[in-house]
Amino acid sequence: MDRLEEVIAVLKDIIRSHAKFVLRESIIQDILAMELRGVSRKKLEEFLEVDVLAGNLALEVKLNARPYDGFAQALLYKELFGFESAVVHVITNMNDRFLKIVRVLVERLKIPCILAVLSEKRVLKISP
Repeated sequence: MDRLEEVIAVLKDIIRSHAKFVLRESIIQDILAMELRGVSRKKLEEFLEVDVLAGNLALEVKLNARPYDGFAQALLYKELFGFESAVVHVITNMNDRFLKIVRVLVERLKIPCILAVLSEKRVLKISP
């Protein structure tokens, strides 16, 4: 299974069970790190910390954030460290504008984004 498919499977589990616990960004990071056999909040440099690092996969995780949040960090993980990087957005609701902004960033930066939409109980993978 491709690493991003593993991320999608974990996010689907989170969506199914999120009513059982308070959903916070750090909790999502910890669950992803545990399930992907990685670490959460790994400091890479003085000013740079990756939310989830699992082998060569670096994830920037955002909860109900702006659609462009996380892409600069993911780009740095890719360019400075050679990691396979992606942005994970977990959002309560999604609208067309949010999706359009994410698609533009994914295409221009060549960084995939996984969207977990809680209200729709679905996970989307946006690839370059």
